[in-house]
Amino acid sequence: MPRRYIRTTSWGQTPLTEMESAAAEVMQGKKSLRQAGKERNIDKTTLQRFIKKIEKGRVKSVAWGAVAEAKRILTDEMEEELAQHLKQLADQFHGLAPVKCRELAFEYADKNHIPVPANWMEKQCAGVEWFGSFLARRHLSVRTPEATSLGRATAFNKTTVGEFFTNLAVVMDRHTFPPHMIYNVDETGVFTVQKPRQVVTEKGKKQVGSITSAERGELVTVVCAVNAAGNAIPPMFVFPRVRFKDDFMIGAPPGAKGASTRTGWMNEDTWPEFLDHLIKHTKCTPDHPMLLILDNLRAHISLKAVEKAKSNGIVLLTLPPHTSHRLQPLDVTVYGPFKTLYSRALDGWMRSNPGKTVSIYQIAGFVNEAFLSAVTHAISPLASSPLGSSHNITEIFSLRRRLHHPWCQTGQTLSCGLHPLVHPLQMIRMVHGLQIIHPLQMNHLLQMLFHSLMLFHPLCMVHMDVPRQLSHDLDMCLLRKSYHFQNVPPEDKQNESV
Repeated sequence: MPRRYIRTTSWGQTPLTEMESAAAEVMQGKKSLRQAGKERNIDKTTLQRFIKKIEKGRVKSVAWGAVAEAKRILTDEMEEELAQHLKQLADQFHGLAPVKCRELAFEYADKNHIPVPANWMEKQCAGVEWFGSFLARRHLSVRTPEATSLGRATAFNKTTVGEFFTNLAVVMDRHTFPPHMIYNVDETGVFTVQKPRQVVTEKGKKQVGSITSAERGELVTVVCAVNAAGNAIPPMFVFPRVRFKDDFMIGAPPGAKGASTRTGWMNEDTWPEFLDHLIKHTKCTPDHPMLLILDNLRAHISLKAVEKAKSNGIVLLTLPPHTSHRLQPLDVTVYGPFKTLYSRALDGWMRSNPGKTVSIYQIAGFVNEAFLSAVTHAISPLASSPLGSSHNITEIFSLRRRLHHPWCQTGQTLSCGLHPLVHPLQMIRMVHGLQIIHPLQMNHLLQMLFHSLMLFHPLCMVHMDVPRQLSHDLDMCLLRKSYHFQNVPPEDKQNESV
């Protein structure tokens, strides 16, 4: 018998309400069995069987219960209680393995004096078939968990994350950073040895191999910076050499910067070089500051780095320790696809160059291919790209305080602003009837809406249902400056500037 039965007929598909109304007419003597069934296209025997089920008080569905229903070991209430217990353990990072779950189900049935099959008693655990059906009934699955240290498991809590968003709200209210001046910076390591991917081979084969460059590869640190508008600056490479060579940067992304340390890790001497690289591409000044969100690496908060950032208008905001896996946009959405594309590029080079090994001289070319593939489609703010969605997922720019944990009530959100990277039509619909938390937020809201409108044609204000005062204020904002828009349709050439 198959584990998952697939219906081959349409029997028992009549809605329960139809069956109940037909049975009521027959039982009240209003219509005969044959007449009631003919009017609703119900078989006479089926209707008669359903009336008998009503008389016995065992109506759960139209059709007869499945054979397995009569052999159910645990009731629905007991299975639901067991499922909730397993979910709670998984949410607390102490999920049970399938074997332990089967043993727990047997102990649960034994403690409640429920008769169990003989194979359960013999093995002192629930059967494999029962466990598979239990997972399907309770919407559960067997997953391979991600290794989570005790520090990460305990650091992501309401107090720690709340303090971070409080500091973020203070900084945003003080400077009112536009989306293109809110950057997230993080390092990641790439190796000269790729991680093998899945391949197609003979079924039942015990060992499947894949060629790699070496047993252990060399580490090269790549530093990336992305902003809330979906843009990224060229990355910086830190090579594991005492002296840097220009040959290391062959094939690197245009505008990328290179440096070297003895270990290939970022240190207090190379981090200021990256700050100079960041200042060069963002054009930040004390009069035009930039918000830089980063982790608490020692090199990031050194005295030399802090002085350079302060003198060039870079506002540093560090993430709480052990929370970057949930709060850092690069870790959440960008580096996963980037590593996959990097391994694919390295694997392709190995296939095209049989018998050769990868060195750090090819790393920049692989990163260029992976970096461009992962970032190019994210340049437009309208694109649903990793860079555009990363600040949405971590909710950094929208300033929404929400902890994605079971003990947090759903919907507990403190909104301090609106996300500007949406179409102005959508934003104005959001503004209509909006309840602003603080009166000073109105000016901030108008500025964000103004920046969003500048990403589109200025005539998008036509035919919008917005409050008159807000529309007038926005018109005044638009009339103060003249903007030139590229790629304007020929019929709108005369309306390029407002």
